[in-house]
Amino acid sequence: MSTINNNKQVAYNTEDRQWDARINVQDDAYLQSIIDNIVLENARGKFKYILIGGVEVGTRPNQTEYQVKHIHVAAIFHNRESKASILKNWDVIEGNGYYLVPRNRDLPYQGWKDHHTKEFSKVSSDKKDWILFEEGELPKDQGQGIKRKGPVLRSESEKKMKTDEVIIDMRRMIEEGKADEAFETYPRNYMIYGERIKSMVHQKKKAFFGKHTDPHLYLHGFPGTGKTSLLQFIYGNYYKKNLENRFWDLYDEEVHTHVMLEDLDSLVLDRLGVQFIKTICDEAGFAIDQKYKAPQLTRATILVTSNQDIDQLINCCDEVKLIESTKAALKRRFYQLRVDQLQRLLGLKLIPAYDRKMLKKAGNEDPSKLYMDYDYIQDCPTGLPIKTPEYYRQVIKDKYYQ
Repeated sequence: MSTINNNKQVAYNTEDRQWDARINVQDDAYLQSIIDNIVLENARGKFKYILIGGVEVGTRPNQTEYQVKHIHVAAIFHNRESKASILKNWDVIEGNGYYLVPRNRDLPYQGWKDHHTKEFSKVSSDKKDWILFEEGELPKDQGQGIKRKGPVLRSESEKKMKTDEVIIDMRRMIEEGKADEAFETYPRNYMIYGERIKSMVHQKKKAFFGKHTDPHLYLHGFPGTGKTSLLQFIYGNYYKKNLENRFWDLYDEEVHTHVMLEDLDSLVLDRLGVQFIKTICDEAGFAIDQKYKAPQLTRATILVTSNQDIDQLINCCDEVKLIESTKAALKRRFYQLRVDQLQRLLGLKLIPAYDRKMLKKAGNEDPSKLYMDYDYIQDCPTGLPIKTPEYYRQVIKDKYYQ
């Protein structure tokens, strides 16, 4: 192992999510190899945050790495990674010299980044060369979040009322569906108690009966076969869930009738977990996290598009242990169809590729223009205009519940 910072050694089987690395890069080819391997890891969705600092030279004459070129790497993974796996995946040549240790949690994140991007000892004096690669969002240090410019002042109504009277009236407004009015009338108390009261009220009176009658849909097929555009046309008021995290920012159950998980694959499922997919399909609803808000109870109809069917999705997952029972659980929750099966069921077919390109060139944002009414028995367009999304939703429901 390297002689760099011998006090900074950990066992190969040590696991952590946050790693600090220094790697000697005596030649450009080796440096490019390290960068390429880290960029590839990032493309596979492994990092929450990754930073490769610019090339530096050792400045301490009493160390063996004096005047040797090296880079610093700050890596925050989504899942715990062992030291051995990182060395293997990055293809680090241990004989060239390196250290790789878990991040010191006593020091701030911003200081960690500043140390790796500092001007001192950098080979290049050009600031743009001080960061070779950076992707993701560096976590905020404690107390370093968004700050208000000043305290929220009491409104005229709040000045004339006692706090308990304000809260009682605020709850009444929330129960009547006037949360925005409650915030405008009692801004100071709403900032303190509003979202928590809103959460309590909604969880108490939530009733989902008859509201979500469409089946959860799992649509799979090859890339470019129209999976996403077809669902965009049929289920227009959908919420596109960010698959990089579990937050539901900007989701509004009064506006969004469906939730789309676009391009779900085994890597994403390993990150989110199968239980997450099962939970959001729950008939009784599930809790969602939104930044700066209390957890809310909601229910949604889930639309999944994927290049893999459910069997392939689960077979390729590294984290799933009970393979067959997990497949059965997902198949029970979802109406699984190939995209060509759904198109045949609805009597829709994609227009020719050239026409789709011309529409895209013209800035088309209407997915209905990508389809034509088609008779698959006669293998011929009908010449009729396509029907409304409501009609096609009903066809899917009738087929599912028959």
